[in-house]
Amino acid sequence: ANEIREALDLDAAAAAAAAPAVAHVRQRHVWDCGLACLLMVAPCASGIGEGASWDVVNAACGTKSVWTVDLAFVLRELGARFLFLTKTCGADPSYARLAFYSRELGTDSGRVSALFSRAAAGEVALRRAVVGRDALLEVLRTGRCLAIALVDLRLLRRSALSAARSYTGHYVVLVGVEGARVRYRDPAEKAAELWIHKDDLHRARTAHGTDEDLLLVAVAGPGDAPAARWTDGAGFG
Repeated sequence: ANEIREALDLDAAAAAAAAPAVAHVRQRHVWDCGLACLLMVAPCASGIGEGASWDVVNAACGTKSVWTVDLAFVLRELGARFLFLTKTCGADPSYARLAFYSRELGTDSGRVSALFSRAAAGEVALRRAVVGRDALLEVLRTGRCLAIALVDLRLLRRSALSAARSYTGHYVVLVGVEGARVRYRDPAEKAAELWIHKDDLHRARTAHGTDEDLLLVAVAGPGDAPAARWTDGAGFG
């Protein structure tokens, strides 16, 4: 957690900060939950002005088959200070056996690999790493970081478990922590204020198919500095 705070330039006083106020944005289509998450974090993010809109993020993303690396490059274009963490730099070929990925994986793999190559060359702040449950909670408690997390929707909501037989990828925004519960925003839900137990979130976030992808976005504050650029690593906490 200390390494993440250092990379995002979260100062020592951040531990006492209140969680940022994050407006709820609903997704418009089945495929654009990640773009809705970008619009939720943008008003709070360090380095982003007031230029984020549906038109802007759609144009910057340029695809309806959205991977986390696509979202990372949109954040880069918007000017955010952020850190992209994943355990797999590229498209895992084993995901072809998952119905969620099977239709688009062959088409997407070249584009996704090219984006990861650009990221590893320093175009975005990337680290091949995983974040432990408690380390993630510690960072969220600073009040100076929001997280866009890829989760298995079936494990996030019990109602989705009966509706889908296999992994169903979905993006949510993690906002803050209170005790053992994590406050989050789900672009697929009407309700803005949602809570989940930290263990349930960890299961949904680390399920096979997620690559444990996280976009940790620094919240605007005094003394903002450019994001660190990482290319390899093992894990945090």
